[in-house]
Amino acid sequence: MIQQVRLKLRREWRLVAGVALVSVSVVSLLAFAGLRRGLPDERAIGRMQVMDEATSVYDEHDAPAFTVYTEQRIEVPLAEISPLL
Repeated sequence: MIQQVRLKLRREWRLVAGVALVSVSVVSLLAFAGLRRGLPDERAIGRMQVMDEATSVYDEHDAPAFTVYTEQRIEVPLAEISPLL
């Protein structure tokens, strides 16, 4: 009698563990697919090296994370440039 109860509990535990494993796998795959949709494609990444102007990338708190540029161009009003230049 006790052995039958143990076997039944073991089968139920395996079923619960299997369902949990499948659920975690499906959620992981969906999360990965969602991440890929938000990323630029390979051509866009390749074009990052040929930008004429600097591009600043901001984090989720609107703080600058990094800047991508070939030449770092900074706009300066003509009045701030020395006439000796």
